[in-house]
Amino acid sequence: MRELGELIASVILPRTPQVVFSIFMVTVCAYAVSQGLEVIARVTELFYPFILTLFGLMLILVYGHMQFTHLFPVLEHGIRPVLLASLDPSAWRGEFIVLAMFLPYLARPGRGRSDAMLAAALVGFILLLDALASTAIFGVTTARINYPTFEMVRLAGIGQFFTRMDAVWIIIWLFGMFGKVGIFLYVTVIAATQLLNLKQDRPMIIPLSILTIVLSLSLFENSTLMILFLTGPFISYAFSAELFIPTILLIIALLRGKTAVCRDGF
Repeated sequence: MRELGELIASVILPRTPQVVFSIFMVTVCAYAVSQGLEVIARVTELFYPFILTLFGLMLILVYGHMQFTHLFPVLEHGIRPVLLASLDPSAWRGEFIVLAMFLPYLARPGRGRSDAMLAAALVGFILLLDALASTAIFGVTTARINYPTFEMVRLAGIGQFFTRMDAVWIIIWLFGMFGKVGIFLYVTVIAATQLLNLKQDRPMIIPLSILTIVLSLSLFENSTLMILFLTGPFISYAFSAELFIPTILLIIALLRGKTAVCRDGF
């Protein structure tokens, strides 16, 4: 959420404090969480086809700016730099582990594993297309651009009458951020409710929403420090929470004979 706030503050609403955006986004997500998981799912289901359609249209409109020679040579310096560079995206794509929290709420838990893998594959394919398109347009400078997708959208247009799609993309990005923040806030509320052994989860929504706003604004002084964290310490934190801890819990569950975990989902 802080990353999108930095983008909006720098290119769309430079005079608007980020706290306004954070309060607005978290308030909407908190209301959705209070209404239940189905509301979040239906809203995202409604808007994601539109997001995918716009993404496909964007690729078509920027095709003329692509120079596929920028994609070569492949593995010029071997596989090691590629593997090292993959740690950062692998860390935040590992957030898919949060889907495991929804297994108890599925009408057909047996499909949880296959559906999650399908979703991960589709998202990975879309991000692959985005990375290839950005690299084909900007070449080696892509790595030095903070928001390459946004810069790519700015190039999209038809003649002089169909331009400035960046504002439309920001709106679509807001809907995508609603889905992510809403899901993470919902999972956090459920986890806190279970940890504190509360009977209802509603009392946790407002405190955790306020905490989300405070942390999004106070963790980093500027976007540079945020990017340094995301490409550095965040990787070890992410792999610990997304891979190490779930693996340990799975091993403990298997040792205790709870093999139903494997049959029902992950």
